[in-house]
Amino acid sequence: MATYSQLRAFDAVAQTLSFSRAAERINITQPGVTLQVRELERAHDVILFHRRSSGVELTDDGRALFDLTREMLDVEERIQDQFHKRATLETGLLRIGADGPHIALGLIAKFQSLYLGVQVQITMGNWKSTWQAIKDQRIDAAVIANPPEDEQIDQIELALQGMVALLPPGHKLAKRDSIRLQDLGATPIIMREQGSNTRRILERHLKDGGLELNIVMELDTREAMREAVANGLGTGFLFDREIGGDERCAMVPIVELRACNRDTLVCLSRFSRRASVAALMKLATSI
Repeated sequence: MATYSQLRAFDAVAQTLSFSRAAERINITQPGVTLQVRELERAHDVILFHRRSSGVELTDDGRALFDLTREMLDVEERIQDQFHKRATLETGLLRIGADGPHIALGLIAKFQSLYLGVQVQITMGNWKSTWQAIKDQRIDAAVIANPPEDEQIDQIELALQGMVALLPPGHKLAKRDSIRLQDLGATPIIMREQGSNTRRILERHLKDGGLELNIVMELDTREAMREAVANGLGTGFLFDREIGGDERCAMVPIVELRACNRDTLVCLSRFSRRASVAALMKLATSI
């Protein structure tokens, strides 16, 4: 079987029609080139070059093989070029997950403005599904709130947020500058689904305070919860940067839940050296 070294030496001689120039091209000695070509000819019982005093000339078998080695080395060059483009972020794919759009999309927009050739795939989900996607390697990085300490995960803090009560029109607490969780004891509450970061934080603080709320409805998206509140079905909860402009509802900060939410960029530690992930993590440190 022909070895890569033999084919590479043959191709260099075929291109230059000179054993000495071929040796310079592939950076080995001229005797080394001669030996590689001779072993290739002997192994397959062919003559690839006519050796003449004026130089070398390809035989018919040599020309046929030269066509093939050009294809082989062209593919090799394309592979190296692909690796180079990925390393320099001229091309590539970055899979990002997020448990909410508000922090994540700003970071992604900055990344794409710097690395136009990298395609970004975004997967939105709740906290539980996003964290599991990181652990299962279905995404390369994620913007997620309050991740647990994990020796396999690298983390960079992006922002701190507080939680607000989203109150329906005319609610008696809507004019307050702030409220406490106990103020909502008699209020119908619209809760996010199990696995939601909002619910996870809220339930932890309720348990710590020995409080219970009157939960009348459970919804699995912020948008559905916002619409339910706007239609007077109960009070919901959002984080500071999720508020947006919605004059149908009142947003009042909750005293116990100021700076309760730590938005973080995470990736598996072994992914952190990938060019696209490394660039994203570096960008996050500058925000």
